[in-house]
Amino acid sequence: MIEKAKILIIEDDVDYRDYMLILLKEENFENVDVVDTFIEAKQLMSVKIYDVVLIDIFINGHESGLTLGKYINEVHKIPFIYVTSCLNNQMLFLIKDTYPVAVISKPVDTKTFVSNIKLAVYNKAKKCNPVKVLNDRIFLKRDGIFEKVYIDKIVYIESDQAYNYLYMSDGSKLLIRGRLSDFQEKFPLTFLQISKKYVININYIDHFDRMTITVNNMVLDVGRKFKDLVYGRLVTF
Repeated sequence: MIEKAKILIIEDDVDYRDYMLILLKEENFENVDVVDTFIEAKQLMSVKIYDVVLIDIFINGHESGLTLGKYINEVHKIPFIYVTSCLNNQMLFLIKDTYPVAVISKPVDTKTFVSNIKLAVYNKAKKCNPVKVLNDRIFLKRDGIFEKVYIDKIVYIESDQAYNYLYMSDGSKLLIRGRLSDFQEKFPLTFLQISKKYVININYIDHFDRMTITVNNMVLDVGRKFKDLVYGRLVTF
């Protein structure tokens, strides 16, 4: 749950610190630490992993919040948000080089404050738990079962209106419904359309000229409108 996020606040103004804690508590954020110097923040981050850090730019000590933001970006790479009353053009110029996920102006607007924190936490969680994309295969439905087909085993595709035939390297032929362009978008750059009817896997080309291409001993015609594109793609010398 997003409310379990670990939040660190660096703020030397007691009133603002307490106000932010109240806002966070109202949203059920309970795991919150508060410090007021760069050194204290650095020490905490060395022993605890935070989901988002809230930083006032002018804090106690010799180092500013900007220095802390730059440190977080370089060392910990976790999202941080500046919460500051100083948002003039000169400050924005300095802020942009530290790459915060957001900048919130004081006095704090409750909705802006909460929504930016939630968004930062959510985006961090998504990056830490990426969805694995299987881009080397497709799944075709046959007799109610989805069967795996490796894309690099497809020699060429022949379009027949609303259907396509996949000619495989083992000599088999599979039927799949859909437009030819739909499958091109899913396939890697090793696939090349040579006519309105054919898309080939260039790894299976035996030889070619300006009229035909032979893939796996099958001679295919190159469409008139596709000749320059095909020839330009395949001729390297």
